[in-house]
Amino acid sequence: MRTSPAPGCWCSTRKTASAGCRSSRWSPRKGENVSVCAIKGNFDDAQSGVKAIFTDPSIEAELRKNGQMFSSANSINWGRLVPQIVYYVAAYTALVEQEEIAFGDTVNVCVPTGNFGNILAAYYAKRMGVPIGRLICASNRNNVLTDFIRTGVYDRNRDFYTTTSPSMDILISSNLERLLFHLSGEDDGLIRRWFASLAETGRYAVSPDVQEKLQAEFWGGFCDDQAAAEAIHGQFDRYGYLCDPHTAVAVKVFEDYVRETGDDTRTIIASTASPYKFCGSVLPAVTREPVPEDPFAQMELLHRVSGMAPPASLAGLKGRPVRFTGSIEKGRWRTRLRKCCGKTLGKERPMSLFAISDLHLSLGVDKPMDVFRGWENYVARLEENWTRLVKPEDTVVIAGDISWGLDLSETVEDFRWIDRMPGQKILLKGNHDLWFSTKSKVERFFTENGFSTLRILFNNAYRYGDYVLCGTRGWMNQPGEADQKVLNRECGRLKLSLEAGKALGGEPIVFLHYPPVYANGECLEILDVLLSYGIKRVYYGHIHGHSAGYAINGERMGINFQLLSCDFLQFVPKQIV
Repeated sequence: MRTSPAPGCWCSTRKTASAGCRSSRWSPRKGENVSVCAIKGNFDDAQSGVKAIFTDPSIEAELRKNGQMFSSANSINWGRLVPQIVYYVAAYTALVEQEEIAFGDTVNVCVPTGNFGNILAAYYAKRMGVPIGRLICASNRNNVLTDFIRTGVYDRNRDFYTTTSPSMDILISSNLERLLFHLSGEDDGLIRRWFASLAETGRYAVSPDVQEKLQAEFWGGFCDDQAAAEAIHGQFDRYGYLCDPHTAVAVKVFEDYVRETGDDTRTIIASTASPYKFCGSVLPAVTREPVPEDPFAQMELLHRVSGMAPPASLAGLKGRPVRFTGSIEKGRWRTRLRKCCGKTLGKERPMSLFAISDLHLSLGVDKPMDVFRGWENYVARLEENWTRLVKPEDTVVIAGDISWGLDLSETVEDFRWIDRMPGQKILLKGNHDLWFSTKSKVERFFTENGFSTLRILFNNAYRYGDYVLCGTRGWMNQPGEADQKVLNRECGRLKLSLEAGKALGGEPIVFLHYPPVYANGECLEILDVLLSYGIKRVYYGHIHGHSAGYAINGERMGINFQLLSCDFLQFVPKQIV
């Protein structure tokens, strides 16, 4: 969300004594359209506050006036449940492929849950045809769901416990409403009465027929922190598997279910979080070494003890400045949110940085790309997408292979087209840009033709907000003395650009035409330069068609690589800042 063109993202999280790595995920987050605020309370306070805001007509009216609306990234939003359904389809088919079960065999599913979202997704997977038998609902000490499944009475009037599995520290399970809607024969009036009772008295009791249907599908169990720690130890000791406290709750409840029922049906246990988010709770279960207070020292110790590498998204937080430290009382939601809307959500969209490569324009020569599959009418498609997304104050980097013209005289129409597109453009040389002679000649050509929005990235860098834009054409590893000379020259140009960026200050983003990594291949010389300068983001082009399937789009060696080729992006400029 932080890099999306959406107007803003506001994240609320409860302020508790949870493990440091979990809470530190939010405080250093990047993205000017993101705001994070802690609520002094528990999950129920946070979720109830969100629901109250969503249904507040005065806030809705303010948002509508600004052309805005709220959505949610948790399971209040049905869009959270949809991908979770896929988990269970994928898990079942994996068991079939591994010949653990035969296609059509029934499996049980055990899910650690507090808000009843993930296990509800398993229920929907069952309704859609996945042969799932019993759905085992695993709770921690906040066992309101266990009691409900066993008695048919939902009662939140009980003590609330802060546990080592904080995502399940919940007494109001909002997704249960969706399940009961189905089990009641989709009687919305009955559901409204039950949940009105929950709001007014803190409890409701379902009818006997709904309770019977509930118990036919679900079995509920719970365990405390000590039992969860023993499950973590047991899994690690017996199988070398490191599970987090939530998954450990599911393991323990599954064992209780088998012991109580004798049901030996093959069971899928949903592992729901990384143990590195809860190092302080996991470490005592797997080692006798003293647990350090610093969350990143805990992460390093867990890595050493388990041999399991921490997720890059967590490890990468170390050393980053803390951006958000504020917290509010749970009754102050509206005041804080209105302030946030005024500062972030309601302001005009800030200038954005886009990138694309390999336009292969031929408006002044007879070399149309439309003859290739997928490129039909591509100039019109590109223009439509460009003008829809890019504003005059934005910048677009074009990473090479811009025009088929053999000299500058044949590129006039191509650059005229680019110049009239919205935004400033920064152009990088590609392997087919035979019109490129020297930077000074190209810049003089732009001036003579009145192309006022075009600049060249060649042995230099440009400052863009908190970033500096650096780059060069690059090269591929090819045998031969001549190719080695070209590669050495490109490495030198990349260093010149990065040094220019250092002088300007800011976080460097590198653009190349040739991919420095591809499938199992690497251009080690270019990579050495990138790594020596600590580059974290690289964008490149050159690769087309089916070959794009072998392109690297993601992290390798601590660098995030992204392909920009025009056809790969479906002729849509990619927003990167």
